[in-house]
Amino acid sequence: MKLKVIQIYNSTNLKDNSPKQLKGLADILVYLDNDEQYISSFLTYAGIKEIAIKHQKNGAFLHGSYFWAKHLILVKDSNLETIEKVVQDLLEEGDFRAVFKKI
Repeated sequence: MKLKVIQIYNSTNLKDNSPKQLKGLADILVYLDNDEQYISSFLTYAGIKEIAIKHQKNGAFLHGSYFWAKHLILVKDSNLETIEKVVQDLLEEGDFRAVFKKI
């Protein structure tokens, strides 16, 4: 059975009502046509740099020496079209369930 994305929900929509852009670290909920729901966090490469600088200042993660997060996907830009393409590619390549958590 080939899975199809029914809806992608960006958690940052609650904060700024801007469905076209991802702001910082965002949880992305994916609803598939088999009624399964999955979640993963998306972050831009620029966003990870900002986090590293913040951690260097506040001491987290050994003063920015490392960073980790479960179910984190780094993307080149914050356009939701990019996120949709990434989700579709992960489904097609068979990697979707490795990086998304079923909820």
